[in-house]
Amino acid sequence: MHLQGRGLVLQPSFFCRYNVTSLADPRLPPVLVYPIDHDPDWALPTLPAEQTRSLTTLLGTTRTQLLYAAADGMATTQQLAHRAHTTPPNASRHLTALREATLIHSHRNRNTVLHTITRLGTAYSTANSPPSPFDCHRRLRDIAAGGPVS
Repeated sequence: MHLQGRGLVLQPSFFCRYNVTSLADPRLPPVLVYPIDHDPDWALPTLPAEQTRSLTTLLGTTRTQLLYAAADGMATTQQLAHRAHTTPPNASRHLTALREATLIHSHRNRNTVLHTITRLGTAYSTANSPPSPFDCHRRLRDIAAGGPVS
């Protein structure tokens, strides 16, 4: 980008996570958008152990953490592993078990596998949990996908 005597606007961005992005419009000053350092899981709800105890007893700690992580929306194996504080190979093994139990759905997109929670997985994960800030979003997504309105 050539500034040609124009100034440069530096714009920090919460949503720009990995790369610096430049916005160039010849009529406006050039903008350089750069990511700020933050935990990508800052808004994920954390549930107390007593609220997840029965599901943890059934599935195990890592699978329960992966199920709750997948409930937040579509994510890669690596993203879910990070959220569940485990390694990607270990997460992959546990996600296979959750997929075979039809608690999550996996979809390959080029060289990445994307995982989402199924209705059965949502039912299990919310059975003993209080509503989270993401329940409204999930409910709207289910309705848009043709789910029952209740």
